[in-house]
Amino acid sequence: TAIRCTHTGCDRGSTDCQIDHTVPWSEGGRTCVCNGNPGCRHHNLWRHLTGARVSRRRNGTWVTFRADGTEVAPPL
Repeated sequence: TAIRCTHTGCDRGSTDCQIDHTVPWSEGGRTCVCNGNPGCRHHNLWRHLTGARVSRRRNGTWVTFRADGTEVAPPL
């Protein structure tokens, strides 16, 4: 369960976020808890405008990828 925005490096709490499809609905993603993730308004909009995606790793952490597939690095 995510407790903050799933965008790499964002610390906005999930209570201040919108729920977004991890696999987009437009691409056949189901509308269910298992296909949802919290994104703050800024990052949710950014992902939709740029084609970026978030994905959950097997260890449970979230990672953000730009539309070209490059990973958004966490801030130093």
